[in-house]
Amino acid sequence: MKTKVKRMSKRTLALLLGVLMLVTCLAVGQITTANAVTYYLWKAEGNSGNTASTYTCIGASPQSFSAESGKNYYIAVSTSSNNISTGTVALDGADFTGLSVSGQGTQGFDGKQAYRFSLSSAADLTVTYSSGTRIQVTGGSSGGGSGSGETTEVPTYYYRGADNSWKATQMTHSSDGYYAYIQSSNSSHQFKIATSETGWDYNWSYVDSGFNNTNVTNIGDYGKDNCYCWYSGTYYILVYYPNTDINTTANPKICASTTLPNDAPLYDNITATKSINGADSNSI
Repeated sequence: MKTKVKRMSKRTLALLLGVLMLVTCLAVGQITTANAVTYYLWKAEGNSGNTASTYTCIGASPQSFSAESGKNYYIAVSTSSNNISTGTVALDGADFTGLSVSGQGTQGFDGKQAYRFSLSSAADLTVTYSSGTRIQVTGGSSGGGSGSGETTEVPTYYYRGADNSWKATQMTHSSDGYYAYIQSSNSSHQFKIATSETGWDYNWSYVDSGFNNTNVTNIGDYGKDNCYCWYSGTYYILVYYPNTDINTTANPKICASTTLPNDAPLYDNITATKSINGADSNSI
């Protein structure tokens, strides 16, 4: 009889321990669920990411959308879907996968901090935030020329220099999809390249003198800021698109030449209008 009592006690004890473990697991699960935070993504586009009113909530992370080539996108993260200033995360970076990025950096707005980026090629992308100060951006882009003569989507570049009073003049796409170009006779030889009509994206650090056998090698930097080409006479500024079989890097390459490859439609090139007195770098 005593032996039977002991066996029943062990079974009962095991059952009680099992129930206790189950209750504990359920309790931990409830606590974890209760403490889970939903993060919402807010987006602004173009050149308007400096105020909270320009952002729109696109939903809880992750979210997908189509991005245009050369356009600025601003992503902010908040714990609220109604008020971007509630529980805002100060972002300071992004991890990109499968995308050609032409520009990126932090963007302040109303005392908060978002993250800005632009792409060299249009893409369908997904933005994810889980923790920390970085977002993850994944997708696929179309890239530059393929060398087959087919038209592919490429970035749009704008020339800004002393000969057009530092206004933005859109550069012409070459027909092979490898580069953009513009004719210049810049009197002060200073310029920059942008991806929008209001940007100043690419300075002297993107210059690659003599790239792809371009014949104006006197091109470099002016005061570690503007691009500078000291050539007397008319020449072309060329910007080779990134991620092609000619420019295999992830960044554009700026160079100059007195001639263009034979495929370029010379009749279609855009010439910057020379200013009367020229403008200096203080016009920027």
